[in-house]
Amino acid sequence: MKRTVITIGLLFLCLIAPLLAGCDDKEKTEPAETESSPPILALISITPTMAEVKVGETLHFRAIAAYSDGSEEEVTEKVTWESSNPNVAALSAKGQAEGKSEGEVTLTATLKGVVGSATLTVSPARNLSGLTQSVIFLNPERAWAKSDEMVQFSATLVRTDGTWEDVTSQVTWESSDTGSAIPGTGGLIEAKSAGTATITATQGDTKGSALLTVVQPTLESLVSLEVLAPSERQGLGNTVQFGAVATYEEGYQEIVTTEVDWGSSDLSVATVSGTGLVEAKSEGSTTLSISLAGKTASFVLTVVTAVTSVTVIDAAGTEVEVPYPVERIASLNPAALEVICALDAKNRVVGVDQFSKWNPEFYPVLKTRPSVGMPMGMPPNYEKIIELRPQVVVSYADPMWYYPDLEEKVEAAGVKVLRLDCYKPETFAQDVEVLGTILGKEARADQYLEFIEASVREIEERVSSIPAAEKVKVYFEWFTPYVAYGAKSGPDQLITRAGGRNIYEGGGEIVTMPGYDPEMSGVYSLMSPEWLVQQNADVIIKDYIDMESMMKMGQEPKKTGYTSEPDPSGLAKGQEEIENRPGWQVIKAVEEGKVYIFSFGELASSPRWAVGLSYMAKWFYPDLFEDLDPQAFHADWLEEWHGLEAQGVFVYP
Repeated sequence: MKRTVITIGLLFLCLIAPLLAGCDDKEKTEPAETESSPPILALISITPTMAEVKVGETLHFRAIAAYSDGSEEEVTEKVTWESSNPNVAALSAKGQAEGKSEGEVTLTATLKGVVGSATLTVSPARNLSGLTQSVIFLNPERAWAKSDEMVQFSATLVRTDGTWEDVTSQVTWESSDTGSAIPGTGGLIEAKSAGTATITATQGDTKGSALLTVVQPTLESLVSLEVLAPSERQGLGNTVQFGAVATYEEGYQEIVTTEVDWGSSDLSVATVSGTGLVEAKSEGSTTLSISLAGKTASFVLTVVTAVTSVTVIDAAGTEVEVPYPVERIASLNPAALEVICALDAKNRVVGVDQFSKWNPEFYPVLKTRPSVGMPMGMPPNYEKIIELRPQVVVSYADPMWYYPDLEEKVEAAGVKVLRLDCYKPETFAQDVEVLGTILGKEARADQYLEFIEASVREIEERVSSIPAAEKVKVYFEWFTPYVAYGAKSGPDQLITRAGGRNIYEGGGEIVTMPGYDPEMSGVYSLMSPEWLVQQNADVIIKDYIDMESMMKMGQEPKKTGYTSEPDPSGLAKGQEEIENRPGWQVIKAVEEGKVYIFSFGELASSPRWAVGLSYMAKWFYPDLFEDLDPQAFHADWLEEWHGLEAQGVFVYP
């Protein structure tokens, strides 16, 4: 086959570049002796949780770390602080927020991959012109906090000559309701029980006031429980601190490790105390359970010979030894990131690729994580990766989305590189098993794969008896016009599993792109429009990218994929472009209205490829799959593995 450079194939990489400016064999290493594990960092709370401040004024936030054993620690100067919009409110490294312009922002504090958040509303600046007497104003003017939290207020004296003075430590602090809020020295107020108190600061005849609302979740508003565990696998003889988190209707979370009732289904494998302290007794598995006020949660724990590291073989065939379990991970691969979140390890993610940051509704917990670069097209931010101190960074194995210098740049700093794809059906299970192994999430990885494979098996069984001559002929086009997905590509694998026949059987001009290797990436071949017409496909599918929308990613809501503001017009435009190509009106797929569009990177080329497969099976053989509901399957997937409600647009029509 002839190779040619296709400039339009490089166009995608050129377009995304400016955006940056805006398992296999596993071998375990045994330690000399076992150790008990420290408490798990479970939650970061920011106080106040909601507050208001004026333009030009400042407000101090505090960050509190809560651990699985119920202990707490102030970490205000240890966390990484971020503002969702520094133009509205700037945030210092010590939690000091300054109102810049009217609006609302989310403030986050991150420590060891655990994130806490608070909401700050910035209102118009005070009008202090024409003062006839001195005044005191407090910040925050209004605040909300949970019971037992401490809220820092400040007091500022403004004189008639226009001069300002911080008098926080000089005024007398009072509360209108000491049952709800107890004043301390220096403006530190203790939130006690549900209610709203007026906080007053007095100096001589001058007073200022603010409101503090205290929210106290009750067992009646308990929504769910969650078991906190360092990993699914523990070493024989280890004593490990587990924990419990309660989530309430108000959206608040708190540690309830000592309030829940603990149990172990097999005391010979592991025992658990009333404070969540688990002792690994013998090899095997046991189910740890917690209950409180009628709510329950459980966790399967496997006890093995103690390990501190694990060696895996990644998708590039490289043996990589990593700490076990990995507690800090960065991702340059959006597909791998989705799997990490499905395995319930999102709190271990310290850095994400820029595409994933542009998907905040799908990754609400990760939207404030630092970006470590694009998943393709430009070198990642090596300095940021090293600064974040991940134990592992995950990149693609496919050389088309590959960073050849990644190991050289980061491994000297102690960061291991894993190359996985996590979107190709034939290697997907191995990729998931590798992530499950290094994260200590083996059991959840098995459950995830079984959920996927059950649906795939049903489709493959139904189409297995279709004679080759009767199989639907399919043309699956890349986002570049007339470029077909050929042999070994992910979409080619999906066509086969759905019982179709890829019309590409060789020929055309294989594209040439940086790093592209047809043997590893699959064949991408530029076909002549006339040849494609002659093949007379029964079904045409296209992966579509709206470049105009992509250039605005991060500046406006997503239009396709997982979004609360879906707009299918771009996908419809992709369908219309195919149907109106010169001479294509005689193709059977166009005549019969069987031209379908996937939003690129969302289903067919993502970890949810099995959802894409279900759509394709339905498109190929609607009578055979009359009972198949791909949309419902996708909704179940989102709820089961990501805790998300179904929304957005992924296919057209």
